[in-house]
Parts: sequence; C-alpha cells; structure tokens
Amino acid sequence: MSFCAARLCAAPAVTVVAPADLQFAFQDGAWLSLTGGKFAYAWNRTQVTGDPDINPEGFNQKLSWNLKAPVAKNFTVQLMQLLFQEASGATDSYALGGHVSGKLQLGPLTSTLSFMAIKWNNPDAILQASAFAVQATTTTGGLPVLGEGA
Repeated sequence: MSFCAARLCAAPAVTVVAPADLQFAFQDGAWLSLTGGKFAYAWNRTQVTGDPDINPEGFNQKLSWNLKAPVAKNFTVQLMQLLFQEASGATDSYALGGHVSGKLQLGPLTSTLSFMAIKWNNPDAILQASAFAVQATTTTGGLPVLGEGA
C-alpha cells in the first residue's frame, strides 16, 4: 500500500536479508533473517501488544531453527529495536526487546509457546503528542495533561 499526494509519495520500505545458503545439518531453509525499515510484525503478538493496523518501524534480527525432534519442531530467538518517536530537538523514544518461541507437536496437536519482553524508553512522548493531536484536556484517570494550564 502506498500514499501519494501532489508533491509527496510514500510507500513502506523494507530490507530483509535471509541467506538460504547457510544451513546446519538439522536445518532446512533460511535460519537467519535481518529486517530493517517499516515492516509487518515478525513475532507472535496479540492486538493488545501490537495494533494490527500499524506496522512497526526499526530493526529485527531473527534466528530460527526447524528441528527434527519428535516433539520440538521449531525454536526461534529474535531481537528488536523499534523507533516510535524521533525528535530533532529532544530525546528520541524507542523500544528494545526480545522474543523467544518454540513450536511443539504431539500427535495431531500443535502448540506454539512464546515469551516477549520490551523495554520502552522515553514513553512520555506518546502521551504528550497524542494529547495535543486530539485536543484532550485530561486523561482518563483525571491526571493533568501537559499544557492544560491547570
């Protein structure tokens, strides 16, 4: 999907490197993926942890191994560096995190277990930006919003 106006044309830009030539004895296909730009979610998530209408922007490094064990079928480790507020005159806001998952199969049943941890750095920029964008004067908890004048 892309957006074009009179003098502006923007489209998602993604760079993905996945060398299929590098294989282990127990691995079929690409086991390494390096992604940078604005990309679709590359990790397990819910609508609470990632809005389905918004793609993350930043970098993602993924190591994934397809296993030939009787129960364990896949093991994946990911690191992510996500940008969500770049400010020229202030401190940038970003998130650093990791994701670990494993796919298990027992007969006809398949399950994917996953764990993700994210550290949000300088998250106040989100509240300040969105409060002025919607002209909010208070938050839902009754806390004053920056610039409210109270």
